[in-house]
Amino acid sequence: GDYAMYGKYDLQGIELALDDAINEGTIPKGEIKLFVEDGQTDPAKGTAAFLKLVNANKVSAVIAVTSGIVLAIKPIANKKKVVLINASAISTEIEDADDYCFSVIPSAEVEGSFLAEFAFKKLDKRNAGILYRNDQSGISFKNIFARCFTKLGGKIVYEEPHLPEERDFRTYITKISAIKEMNVLFMASYGPEVALYLRQAKELRVSKQVLTYTPFYSPKVLEIGGSAVNGVFFTVPNFDPNSSEPIIEELKRKVLEKYNQSEVNYYIASHYDAMSLLIDAIKHGNNSGESIRQHIRKLPSFAGITGHIEFNKNGAAYVPMKIFTVQ
Repeated sequence: GDYAMYGKYDLQGIELALDDAINEGTIPKGEIKLFVEDGQTDPAKGTAAFLKLVNANKVSAVIAVTSGIVLAIKPIANKKKVVLINASAISTEIEDADDYCFSVIPSAEVEGSFLAEFAFKKLDKRNAGILYRNDQSGISFKNIFARCFTKLGGKIVYEEPHLPEERDFRTYITKISAIKEMNVLFMASYGPEVALYLRQAKELRVSKQVLTYTPFYSPKVLEIGGSAVNGVFFTVPNFDPNSSEPIIEELKRKVLEKYNQSEVNYYIASHYDAMSLLIDAIKHGNNSGESIRQHIRKLPSFAGITGHIEFNKNGAAYVPMKIFTVQ
């Protein structure tokens, strides 16, 4: 559905990193075997896919997508000593211990606090609403944003969850329009959901400043929302696909050459970094889950396409953030 694009981007980044490692002689061809399963953003299906990879394919490491799936498979990964790399999920529950799970993407703690400070200090907003996806990522974002915004002196005047993959936001929009003191709305939702909300809000002539986060940064979102997305502010880790930096230009060239695709985004880059992190461990002779884990644990940081990634003791990543808008 509307979320299949993220899986496509993730796989592209993984494949490109593996291609580069082989072409540059970092590892010999065949040293790493890549198996792909579709979790369909569903924790149960994701768990079944993970168990197939572990039991049938005997994998040492898995790169998994979405907070629900990462959290569902993490206890199994720890039990079976399989390294779990997260390059897309942001729930604050993911990196809660020193285990087999490592992230190359900042959590909701980083992005949520950054957005709350931006709303309060830069936009000078004092009364915020939160409409969030009713899953682990949305709940984490809601809690972090509310805590930070109120600590700064702001007030949360509206807070409500919506179903994952919600397509009709008119009931929410009607409630939001009635809260006159609300001058900013934080949507902790996937990009297509935010785009649908904005399009329907424009149709109902309801205008509130909207803030959201990384999944909004995609041409698909602009296609869904049209002119209604104008003026939205959103966070992205310190990665600009429009940069003229050589490393970004090279990534663009490779994506165009391999996939005949002009779009390069954060998810392609973050999964390139996730695969590169595993390749770095494997090229040093680490082939088991335990030895890969020990190698990554000893890295104070990792230089990736998305920037200089710093790990804390639980394997969580700190990555500098930027604010973007749509014009």
